[in-house]
Amino acid sequence: MTGIYALMIIFDYIAHPELQNKLLLYFWLAACYLYIVRHRPYFLDRKDHAEHTEMDSWDKLKHYVRQYYDDEHKVKLVFACSEFEKRYPGHPMFYNSARECCFIKLL
Repeated sequence: MTGIYALMIIFDYIAHPELQNKLLLYFWLAACYLYIVRHRPYFLDRKDHAEHTEMDSWDKLKHYVRQYYDDEHKVKLVFACSEFEKRYPGHPMFYNSARECCFIKLL
């Protein structure tokens, strides 16, 4: 999410759709390779975090991820998802993705 967010910012400065398409293709190829190399993410048991799942707003979610995790990658992911929601309002996938990131642990 953070990589595609950075790419979205770069797209604002690239007027050529062909170049945007090439960048997007290379981004997804790199993302797929990284996913394979990292042996895919491991999902933590949600029962361990049940008392902290009442995150029904971006403010609560941002506070939660900063308070309970010492992981700048999760903080960046939540931020990027909130920025995507600002740009593309009404899509619950951004909030749901950010919320789910709290239960992912990279091996």
